[in-house]
Amino acid sequence: MSRIPACILFVAMSMGFVFAGQDRAVASEKTVKQDVDHDGVIDQIAYLDDQGDILRVELYNDATGRPLAVQYYTKKKLTRAEKDTNKDGAFDVMIDYGPKEETVERQDLNFDAVYDMETRYVSGKRVLMKQDLDFDGKMERITVFDKSGEVEKITVDTNADGIVDEWQTFGQDCLELFEKDRNHDKQVDLKIFYIEGEKQRLVKDENYNGYFEMIQWFDRKPWVAVIEMDADEDKSFESTSFYNSEGLRQKDLGVNQDGRVDRREYFDASGRLVKSEESSDGAAGLNMAWFYDDAGNPVRAEKDGNGDGRPDIWYYYNNGKLSTVREDTRYDGRPDLWEEYDASEKIIRQSRDLNGDGIPDVTKDFKNPDAVSGSGAVDAQDDSEP
Repeated sequence: MSRIPACILFVAMSMGFVFAGQDRAVASEKTVKQDVDHDGVIDQIAYLDDQGDILRVELYNDATGRPLAVQYYTKKKLTRAEKDTNKDGAFDVMIDYGPKEETVERQDLNFDAVYDMETRYVSGKRVLMKQDLDFDGKMERITVFDKSGEVEKITVDTNADGIVDEWQTFGQDCLELFEKDRNHDKQVDLKIFYIEGEKQRLVKDENYNGYFEMIQWFDRKPWVAVIEMDADEDKSFESTSFYNSEGLRQKDLGVNQDGRVDRREYFDASGRLVKSEESSDGAAGLNMAWFYDDAGNPVRAEKDGNGDGRPDIWYYYNNGKLSTVREDTRYDGRPDLWEEYDASEKIIRQSRDLNGDGIPDVTKDFKNPDAVSGSGAVDAQDDSEP
């Protein structure tokens, strides 16, 4: 058996191979074999040209006898490497080393002998990555990196029709903008804006006509989300919905060019409407409140007639029908007028407190207009005065 030529030994050592004698390596003019882990099995073979320069290096798996990795050299420079990461006998990673420190790595992620991901490097930093997300042979996801190797932009073809329909823009390693073409008409109809990686707002073109009529806010504390809708596209939101962790809890309706809310609805944790407020009789604010039962029927209402912030008329309902009205005509916080209604919501009885002691002094029965009880007299002129 010939001895290892000095030039081959030098090249092998320069590439990381160390030979301590004929018992650890067997050499010829074309190959250098080595038992790296000293278990009696050759697990590394270097192939050399006539000048002793390495052409190829193979690393073997002791259990299978198949190479786990192969490195290819041209003019003493590594030009390609292949790896079998799952030890099935087929290479699933290939790395090409180009000029100017450019490197391309290809990976077969599902081990079907087709490369599904390709990553390009310059000076050891990623500059571009392509991914076949559904393993159909098309690279649907493209990631662009900045000079520091951080993600700069991601584009995705979500329906594999060859046209990008999703865009992600990054800044300082954080997502800043997400855009999507949901109906694949080549127009962006959904945008999500981020601040320091956290969602700030979402805008959506719901009917795909180019106008973003919905805005969803994520930074309106204490709400988890606030959604504004401009359905008629007049640049004024007709509704604003407020959500907490349990779901919709409040909804403002009827906002017009004056910027004022005409109706406000309140919901419980199950999403049931429990209360509403509205503007009545041309009031500038929400001066009337309604309360509802489980079926959505009104059970009670309150109205602030003079705008002092306190209710002065109370309405009571039975099975959705008006049954009783109490009114504070003196605005002292206590009712002094009582009305009762029948099942058809027709008034049948009216009582008044004339001296402000909270006790009815006169009662009028509308079924018998001439019948009056208490200390008052018949209101002949129907002017609410006895």
